[in-house]
Amino acid sequence: MNNRVVGRCTLCLTLLLVLSCNGTTEPIPPGVVARQVPGCQLRGAPGLDSCLSYEFHDALTVDFCADGNCCPDSNRFAFTTAFLRDTIQITIADTAAQLCRCTCSYILHVTFTDLPGDEYLFLCRREDYAGQALLYSLRVRRH
Repeated sequence: MNNRVVGRCTLCLTLLLVLSCNGTTEPIPPGVVARQVPGCQLRGAPGLDSCLSYEFHDALTVDFCADGNCCPDSNRFAFTTAFLRDTIQITIADTAAQLCRCTCSYILHVTFTDLPGDEYLFLCRREDYAGQALLYSLRVRRH
């Protein structure tokens, strides 16, 4: 009788384990922190000729420029991200595009953590009333 009870318990535990393992083989999505550097910028990121730079060691950090309405000059952009195999896409949108009649260049700073690969295609798109436009396309490699 004890062998039958132990066998049933083992079978129940095995079934419970198998049925509760929903999606355990999926990779953990990378962490993303995106922010706008406060204030209107007259040129690209400090010390750079271009408006696009990156560092990729433990995390991937990308700085890039985007034009936007000049008031208010903080928290103007909404960010969305998508990951597909070796491609990282970030889409930005100006949250107050028609607020003032002036334009500034802003530096946007994005950090991706927990990336499993060593090389990605980084795409940055801008979304506005006219649709989406590609701002940057860059192959990034871990150093």
